[in-house]
Amino acid sequence: MLEELEKINIENKERYLKIFKETIEKIKENKFEFKDKKEENHSIINIKNFVYIIPNELLNLFNKLKKQHPNEFLGFTVLINKTRITCFGIPCSDLSKAIIN
Repeated sequence: MLEELEKINIENKERYLKIFKETIEKIKENKFEFKDKKEENHSIINIKNFVYIIPNELLNLFNKLKKQHPNEFLGFTVLINKTRITCFGIPCSDLSKAIIN
């Protein structure tokens, strides 16, 4: 399953990087609504104090991995206040650059 994730090439990564950065800012400012959302291109899933941004094309894979590894972080995470956030399926290096820039 993890090999599947490594093979995935998400188109329009910039869209998800933007959502990632915007969500980080909302969490910092205590303006983020911790509700699951399904948008046209992505879903936001909240589990305890963890926010997952997931491209819809990876939602089935995410659900399978979450069932197999329920206590694992699935990807690069950032801790903001008491909340962790990740953008599933986007390479760590891209997420790091998005935060730094």
